[in-house]
Amino acid sequence: MLARDEHAFREFAEIFGPRLRRLFLAAGVPNYEAEDLAVSCITDIALNVPSYQPGNGGFAKWVWTIAKHKLADYLSNARRSPPLAEGTASDDNKDSRDMPDEAATAAVRKALDQLAQPDQEIVMLRGSDWATFEEIEKILALSPGAARVRYQRALRRLKAILETGSSADLRTKG
Repeated sequence: MLARDEHAFREFAEIFGPRLRRLFLAAGVPNYEAEDLAVSCITDIALNVPSYQPGNGGFAKWVWTIAKHKLADYLSNARRSPPLAEGTASDDNKDSRDMPDEAATAAVRKALDQLAQPDQEIVMLRGSDWATFEEIEKILALSPGAARVRYQRALRRLKAILETGSSADLRTKG
């Protein structure tokens, strides 16, 4: 790898690595696994840069799409895998301050699943501090200010679902 490529990769990893980790943590991924997913994502993105096609939403949208797929794969595998028996994970990986409350995480994940896809995306992007509203406008191809409005509405819907414990599907409400 050329020195400039190494510098570009390091800069890319420093910018996107923490954002990806926060995204995975916000989705309820344990701290030690969120770090691994972020590193894996950075590597996948770096290896696939030649296939990147500039277009609608630009590079950040492309990165977001890859991260979203990585998260979906992780969550799908986590549902199929039996949980570790108590005491099988090393104590180094079990810092309770970094572990989300499993019941709360499951409730939020279930509530998020009831939102429309664009609302799910904006809550994940903004709620995890992955992107600013200006970046979200580009990633989701929204008009100026629409990202803020959609985010606030999505949060209200999410709050209503969590407060009522409602299983009513809110995907069609705009």
